[in-house]
Amino acid sequence: MSDNKVELTVGLIGDDHVLSLFNIQSDQDLKLKFQMISPSEWKNIIHLKVKNYGLVGETTQELVKKFKGNFSDQVATLDYALVMIGTNDVVLDVPISEIVQNLRTILLAIKKCDVTPIFCTLLPLAKEDRAQTITDINSMMTIFCAPKGIKVFDLNLSFNNGEDLLDNFYDIGDGVHLTQEGYMFLADNLLLRVREIIAEEFEEYQGGYVAEQSSR
Repeated sequence: MSDNKVELTVGLIGDDHVLSLFNIQSDQDLKLKFQMISPSEWKNIIHLKVKNYGLVGETTQELVKKFKGNFSDQVATLDYALVMIGTNDVVLDVPISEIVQNLRTILLAIKKCDVTPIFCTLLPLAKEDRAQTITDINSMMTIFCAPKGIKVFDLNLSFNNGEDLLDNFYDIGDGVHLTQEGYMFLADNLLLRVREIIAEEFEEYQGGYVAEQSSR
């Protein structure tokens, strides 16, 4: 980052949960929220642009196939890519090993595009027989991301009722999809996490810049 105005593009990649974020809020709404939660000194420096690549029913395998096509070209235009997918796989009883491998492939494909990937843990479901599966996937992916420097945002914790199930307040009634309040809360959480990550990089840039000036 520099002292000049910078436009940062955030891509939301995933399934129904991702697509629904724009059903309740526009790109402009999300940008205004980002400005509200960001430091005042960012106002005339950082401009956020959001692209939504959510698709109803999308599975990890389908997303992997898209990366083998020209989807990588679209992702390469981003600065950050939030990946929120895997719920449909769990509902369809796809083996855990296959889901995890697909998620790993997706994140590495994003890194290859020179884009910062952010892995969002799978949201809880209101189905007890799926709770352990989601817990295992999130745990395995968190362990995978750590040594590779891939950022992780634990969404599951925000929507968990304390028993590894989707909190009733956010459940639209099918045990999978969120209420409008749930998606608003989800959007707020995502923006806060993006702000934190940008802040970290902004501080790193400033530190490097000061050190460079001092050495001259």
